[in-house]
Amino acid sequence: MANDDLYNQIKKDVEKANRKLASIEKYTGKPYSWSGRQLYDTLSVKKLNAWSDRNRIRIDKSMTTDDLYRVKSAVDRFLNSKTSSVAKIKKRAKGIKESFESGIGVSEEQAEHIYQAFEDDLIKWAVRYVDASELWALIQEGKETNMSEERFSKEFLKKAEKTVGTIDADFRDNISQLYANEVIE
Repeated sequence: MANDDLYNQIKKDVEKANRKLASIEKYTGKPYSWSGRQLYDTLSVKKLNAWSDRNRIRIDKSMTTDDLYRVKSAVDRFLNSKTSSVAKIKKRAKGIKESFESGIGVSEEQAEHIYQAFEDDLIKWAVRYVDASELWALIQEGKETNMSEERFSKEFLKKAEKTVGTIDADFRDNISQLYANEVIE
């Protein structure tokens, strides 16, 4: 049986997070988008089972203290994230849209995809070598034209040639994985 004080404290945060999730879902039209996606990924694992069929966080008094702390940690990360409310999402989406110097039109859904992508370590690696707007344009072109991995790799290296030192097997593996994750999904 979990500590009642801990349970009650976490319950308040869970209720707040669930209200925010409902607002985000209403705004985007889909469950667990933006930072709610990471929350879902953390809490929906079978061992923890802290995600309900109604796409909300659920806790109960039968959870262990460790499980409650895991829920608390995930909820705190969500509540403190840059996209845990509709206002924050609008601000973040606007910033993402404005960051594209090339004039590429970016929809709300694409802005969310970009946000999710930049949470990925592989994308963080890629933007060290290629400007974010160029990277996104290359990925989009790759999807639209069914670009081969070889051509994608050549285009990436052409854009990155100013910042790349030695191209080793790990570097090529990262490009290959980037292609697999983002272009051919």
